[in-house]
Amino acid sequence: MAEALPFKPVKYFCGLISARDFDLSQGEQCLTERLGAVDLRFEPVPFEATDYYLEQMGPDLLRSFIAFEPLRDPAELPDIKLFANALEIELSSDYTYPRIINIDPGYLDGPRMVLASAKQLAHRLPLRDGIYGQLEYLFRSGGKVEFLDWSFPEYCSEEITRFFIAVR
Repeated sequence: MAEALPFKPVKYFCGLISARDFDLSQGEQCLTERLGAVDLRFEPVPFEATDYYLEQMGPDLLRSFIAFEPLRDPAELPDIKLFANALEIELSSDYTYPRIINIDPGYLDGPRMVLASAKQLAHRLPLRDGIYGQLEYLFRSGGKVEFLDWSFPEYCSEEITRFFIAVR
């Protein structure tokens, strides 16, 4: 019988989609208070992957990522996603559209990248409190990344993949 052992700490990050006129430092400050100092960032670029957020956030969105320095327990993922959801509401309170920012936390460890979601789909595993974990990438030997059938297309772009290899 296998012995249950404590999880090894993982590297957390947040994917951010925001309105162009939003000052990301507001959200980043709240996230660093919760998750620790930022040690790597993917500077904002135009978000053109989908129009999924158009109705809630408006046009002309930006995509960025930030990775946090301290390693943390992977079991914290549901708490961090719930925190991010509450932060989105707080930061969006005076915005024209219902949301000014979308915050998607996840983590990386040696073999994988996992994203948190509140949306139930067949390839997402329930964690707790309505939060699911989605295996997004597999990291293979030689610095190769294996994308999965459900991997978000923008996460498969060369530029974003290079960022996550650097974070790992």
